[in-house]
Order: sequence, then C-alpha cells, then structure tokens
Amino acid sequence: MSEISWCPDGPTKVAVSYAINLFQQMPEKMPVQSYVWDLQNPNVPELVLQGPAPCTNISYNPKSSDMIGGGCYNGLVAIWDVKRHSSQPAMVSPVEKSHSDPVTHLSWLSMKTGTELITSSTDGRVLWWDTRQFSKGPIDTLLLTENMDSREYIVGGSVIEFNAEAGANKFLVGTE
Repeated sequence: MSEISWCPDGPTKVAVSYAINLFQQMPEKMPVQSYVWDLQNPNVPELVLQGPAPCTNISYNPKSSDMIGGGCYNGLVAIWDVKRHSSQPAMVSPVEKSHSDPVTHLSWLSMKTGTELITSSTDGRVLWWDTRQFSKGPIDTLLLTENMDSREYIVGGSVIEFNAEAGANKFLVGTE
C-alpha cells in the first residue's frame, strides 16, 4: 500500500493506492489497480480503479468527493469520476506533458472551483493542473533547483502540501 485517502463525505470510505516506491524497481507484473473501500463492508472493494500504471499516491478531491486523483509510477496523472462507477479513469494526463519520473505526491487545491491540483515528482518539477483543461497539460510548472558550488542542480520533489489559510501562493515542497 502506498497511500490512503479518506472520503471527505464521511469516515466510512477510503481510496487506497498500491505501488512499490523504489526507484526503477517496479516488478514487471505489478498490479495497476487501486481501490475504493467501504469500511462497513471491508471484504470486497466498492470500486476497482484501473490506472495507466501503479498509483504511487491517491487523493479524494475535498470539494467534490466524486473525483479521485492518482499520481502514477510512470509519471502520468489519472482522475477517476466515481459517480460513473467505471474502473477506467475519466481523464489521464498527456504523456508528453506529464512527469518523466514517478509522481511522488498529488494534492487537490482548496480553490473555489475544486478543479485544480498539484503534483510533484523526482523529475524535479511541480506541475499545476486544472481538470477543466486536463488534456492540454499542466497550467503551470515550477522547476526545483538548488545552488551548490556555484552550479545549479535539479532536485526531486518528494512531497508537496498546500493550505489556503497560509496564502493562495504558499506551498511547501519537500525535496530529496
């Protein structure tokens, strides 16, 4: 198990992703399914989420509990609309505009629209997404760099967090 996300509608449902987070050590036959579990009936998943690759992390949208976002081992981002009761994602980020390394963290932004999210990756980029124009790619990009010995190096992002109360433009990014 790589991440658990509680449903914002109450304490009975969770989304769970499964992946091995060791760099370049994903077994070839690693299952790509994540699950939505109803804890009142824990023997059978309520919904199986079929990803484009194993999900390294997963998160319910706090503004719209029908939407679940997942960051994948192959750098893609998938969005499921659980009200459709489909195991297939409603949206998948374009390969050429996605992360080039595994997505290390996905966080929905607490904006009025409820359609924006951010992702971080070991590729050194933080990407901002808007699900209303998901197929176009990220709406903004931040390159994580560190200056050492008068040279600039790209550093991978391991986790990212946003809290609207801290300010609309304040994010915390943990790096490798």
